[in-house]
Amino acid sequence: MSAIQLAKNTLSKNVPIGREFFEKLVDRFPDLPSVDELMSDETLMVPVKKSQKKRSPPLEERMGRIDPIKCNARVWMSKKGAGSHVGYDNIQCTAKKIDGECLCKKHLQAQKEGTLWLGLITEKRPENPIHPKNGHEHRWSTDEEGNEMEWKKEKKPRKPRRKSPKNKKVSLEDLDLDQLKELLKEKENNENGETTEDITDEEEEVEKQKKEVVEKKEEKVVEKEEKVVEKEEEKVVEEKVVEKKEEKVVEKEEKVVEKKKEKVVEKEEKVVEKEEKVVEKKKEKVVEEKVEKKEEVVEEDRELNEDDDTSSDEEEESKMIVYQGIEYQINLEDNSVIDPEDYDLIGTWNEEKYEIDFETEDIRMNHERRVKG
Repeated sequence: MSAIQLAKNTLSKNVPIGREFFEKLVDRFPDLPSVDELMSDETLMVPVKKSQKKRSPPLEERMGRIDPIKCNARVWMSKKGAGSHVGYDNIQCTAKKIDGECLCKKHLQAQKEGTLWLGLITEKRPENPIHPKNGHEHRWSTDEEGNEMEWKKEKKPRKPRRKSPKNKKVSLEDLDLDQLKELLKEKENNENGETTEDITDEEEEVEKQKKEVVEKKEEKVVEKEEKVVEKEEEKVVEEKVVEKKEEKVVEKEEKVVEKKKEKVVEKEEKVVEKEEKVVEKKKEKVVEEKVEKKEEVVEEDRELNEDDDTSSDEEEESKMIVYQGIEYQINLEDNSVIDPEDYDLIGTWNEEKYEIDFETEDIRMNHERRVKG
């Protein structure tokens, strides 16, 4: 048995624990079963797991994606159905970078030797790269703008078939599909009278076998094509599922962002409302202070005027009053207010409000200037 086969058989089975371990265990705990019984117990077998090789991600995940952790070398991957010399220009190496370098060990050595024929994935692709070992020219499946290019798969020239001797029997399994079709065509020509040779029973049996083999091969081809179509349909379904998931994720993120915006707006509105309340309170306080000051001045004026009234004679036609610290003369007949300095008419005295209704705005402003000093 080969070493590889022996390793496979060993790793695929459970490995028993050594006898020495069970002997020590029974010595330590005498109530346990015998060593042979413990060793024959399958539940005490230790399973050995096979190591699984790391697989590269599928082509769809690697195309056009650059992983900053991986090697920056561009690697060759031929396009399916276009031949081995037509491939993609956006496939990155999956090996990890060496510390302090942008390449893995393999491609760093190739760069030093000048055989890094596909360049770096982060740089512009080389046009029509030539393989350093076989010297074959390769082509990209897309142009520089990413548009698909149509390349016809190059067919290798067929080697001429050697004619087998007439008497030599050829197995039908060794013939390809085209050869079998040619044999069937010859038989049909014979049946249509294009040849006068007699067909033996043995030849008829051979023709039947040929037909069966052709039919089987055609069935296999159809079956393969159906499997390919089925896989493509599965891929389309998977892509649609992924798109729906991505749409749901985007929708959730948009809802989260909208909620955050609403919370921010709500907080800002509360802040503005608080500031408005503070401003309103300040205004109310200023108004109250002004009213209080006015009441204080009015009260002082009344006290001063009451003193003057007590000292004046009742028969006088006018009297002097103090309004906001300024002395004026009131005509008692019509309550007109006169400036005692130049005897100009100032306004009319309002006893209810205990203030002067000034004749004009200029007179009122002049009075306020005198009050301020």
